Amino acid sequence: MRKILYLISTMVFSPQAVSYVVDEAHREGAQLISCFVISSRVPESVSSWLLYIGFMGDKPSGDVKSAITDSYRHRAETQLEEIEETARAKGVACRTVLVEGDPVDEAARIAEEEDVELIVLNQPERSHFFRLIFGPMRESLATRVHCPVKVIDEEMFEE
Repeated sequence: MRKILYLISTMVFSPQAVSYVVDEAHREGAQLISCFVISSRVPESVSSWLLYIGFMGDKPSGDVKSAITDSYRHRAETQLEEIEETARAKGVACRTVLVEGDPVDEAARIAEEEDVELIVLNQPERSHFFRLIFGPMRESLATRVHCPVKVIDEEMFEE
C-alpha cells in the first residue's frame, strides 16, 4: 500500500491542511502516517524570545522550558488525535507517530523505514520566528529523502 507521511512540527493547527492531506491519501488509496516532531529547539527558542523582549528576568528557569515542552507535547497529542479522527471518518488508514528530535532527521528516518512515497509538510505563515526555529525545512528534507516533498501553503486556503 502506498504511504504518505504528513509531517507536523509546529503548534499551528490547520483543519484545512488536514482535510487536504486526508483527501489526498483517500484519492491515492494510501495509508497516512501523521508524524508530529517535537523539536528541542522550540522550548529553547521560545524562552530566548521571552528573555529578549524583556518578558522574563535574566535567565529563564528550567521550569519555564519544561512548561513549554509539556504544552508542546499536549498540543501535539491533540493534533494527532484530530488527524486520526478525520482520516477515520473518511475511511483512510492512518497511523500517528509522536517523536522528539530534529524534524528533518526524524522525517528522513521515518520515510526510509516506512518506504514512504510522498512527504507532505504544512507551512504556516512564514514569520521570522518560524524561520528562526525551523529553517528551510523543505529544502533540507528534499536532499535527504528519495521521495517528493510537497508543501501545503496556508495561503492556498485563503479566499
